[in-house]
Amino acid sequence: MLWFGQPKMKEQRTSPMSTYVIGVGEWMQTLSSRMQTAVDGDLFVLPSAMHLHAYNLLKESCCPGKNFTVEIKNPTEA
Repeated sequence: MLWFGQPKMKEQRTSPMSTYVIGVGEWMQTLSSRMQTAVDGDLFVLPSAMHLHAYNLLKESCCPGKNFTVEIKNPTEA
């Protein structure tokens, strides 16, 4: 039971890292939502350098204390 003003305990994840694959048409809102639910060590797979730029802007503003892994993978590459 939580009393008024008592901080909530942060959930500890016991499963392996999550991978968030961002599509070409997904931008700030999707990235922001997924970053807020992601935890340290999770992987973000981005489709372009422009998505990486958006990711970096959001990371600085909404999740500066989290550490994610980022890859750029063009969806047209095999």
